[in-house]
Amino acid sequence: MSSQEVSEEDPLIKPPISVQFRTLKSLFYKFFESDSKIYVVLINIFLTSLSSYTLFYSIRLFLSEDLDYSDSMTGTYYAIFGLCIALYLLLLGTYVDVAGHEIALMQSGLLLICGAILITFIENAGIFITTLYTAISIGIALGIASSKTSIKDYTTKDTGNVAIALAVIFIIGTSPLSGIIVNFSSALAGDNYWEYRVGFLVGSFFALMTIIGGFYLNNYSEVHNEVGLPDKSYLQSFREAVKTKRFWRFFVLSFLLTLEKTSFRHLDATLPTYMEREIGENANYGIVLAFNLVAVVVFTICFIPLSYYYNSYSVVTIGALVSGISPLFFLFGSTYVTCSAFAIGVALAESLIVPRMMDYAFHFAPHGEVGVYIGILSAKYYLAMTISGLMSGFLLEEFCPEDGERDCQYMWLIIAAVALIAPLTMWIFRSWIEQPLNELDPYIVDEENEVK
Repeated sequence: MSSQEVSEEDPLIKPPISVQFRTLKSLFYKFFESDSKIYVVLINIFLTSLSSYTLFYSIRLFLSEDLDYSDSMTGTYYAIFGLCIALYLLLLGTYVDVAGHEIALMQSGLLLICGAILITFIENAGIFITTLYTAISIGIALGIASSKTSIKDYTTKDTGNVAIALAVIFIIGTSPLSGIIVNFSSALAGDNYWEYRVGFLVGSFFALMTIIGGFYLNNYSEVHNEVGLPDKSYLQSFREAVKTKRFWRFFVLSFLLTLEKTSFRHLDATLPTYMEREIGENANYGIVLAFNLVAVVVFTICFIPLSYYYNSYSVVTIGALVSGISPLFFLFGSTYVTCSAFAIGVALAESLIVPRMMDYAFHFAPHGEVGVYIGILSAKYYLAMTISGLMSGFLLEEFCPEDGERDCQYMWLIIAAVALIAPLTMWIFRSWIEQPLNELDPYIVDEENEVK
C-alpha cells in the first residue's frame, strides 16, 4: 500500500520507530527473495552511472589540460554538455517506452563506445565537441532513462522501494568512485598522449558491460512483451503523454526541484573552492565528502518505510525545505563543522527527495509511459548542474574572491534563496501541483484535440 493510497493530504498513519524498523526488515527480506533479474537491473544502473561519471571527469580534464581551454571556456562547454543531456532526457524518455528499456540500454552502450573511440583517437577539437554533444550526450541520456525505468518492470511495490533506495546509493556513490578511477588511470598512463584520454576508454569499457546486461534482460525476460503495450510510434506516445494534466503537474514539480537540486550541486561546484579560500589551501574536502556519502547511504536505507506511512508529496516538500536551509549553516562561520553540517543537510534532503520522486513517478505514470516521467525526473539533475556551475563562478568571484575582501555569507544566502523557491512554491500551490488520486477530467484537450 503506497502513501498515495493512504491519503492525498498529510500522513494519517504515524507508527513508532520500532514498527518502521520491522517494516524495513521485512522489505529487505522480500527483496532478497525476489526475481534475480532485479540484481542485473541494479548492476546496470551502477555500470551506467560509473560509465557516465567516468566520462564526465575525463572530459573536463581533457578540455582544460589537453585542449588547454581556459577555465571560463571549459565551464561553458561543460555547461552546454549538461544542457544537451537534459534536453535528450526530455525527448528520449518516450523512445525508451516505445523501443523497450532493454533495447535502449544496449543502444546507449553502443553510442558511448563509438563516441569514446572517436574522441580518443581523432585529434580534432571540432570532432571532439560534435561527438560530445551528440553521441556521448545521447548515450548518457538513453542509459540513465532506460536503466532507471527497468526498475518498474522487475519489482513489486514492496521490492521496488528497496531497489529504488539501492539505485540512489549506487548513483550517488559512483561519483567519487569514478573520480578515483580517472585519477588512477591517468597516473598509470603517465605524462603522454594517453594521460587525459585513457579515461574515455575506461568509460567505454563500463558501457560495454551495460550492453551485456541489457542483452541478458532482453534475451531472457519477456516482461516488456507481457505487459500488453500497444504498438505506437514515438510521436503518438509523446502526444498521448503531453495532453494529460498529470504530465504537466509532474513537469512543473520536476522543474521546481531543479532549483532545490542546485543546493546539492554546490557541494562539488562551490564548496571545494570555498574551503580552500576560507579554511586554507590544505583544507580537507575529502572528509566533508565522506560525511555526505555516509549520510546518503544511512538516510536512504532508513527512510525506505516512508513510502508506506507518509504522503510522498509531503516528504518531497520537507526534503526541499531541508535542502534550502542547509546553506544557512555557513552563516555561523567557515569551519569543518559548518561544512559538514551543510554536506549532511543536503544528504538528508537527497535521501528524502530522490527515492520518493522515483516512487511518485512509478505510481502516477500511465501504463507504458514510465520512461517519459523518468526522463523528466532525471533531466533536473543536469539542469541543476548547469545552473549551479554558472552560479558558482559568478558568486565566488563576486563575494568570495581569491584575493581581496570577502563576504562569503552573502554567497550562501543567495544559494539558499534560490533553493527555497521550490518548497515555498510546492506548499503554496500544492492543490495545483500534486497529482490527485481520482481525477475526473485527466486531459487538457478533448478527443477532438480542442483546448478545454
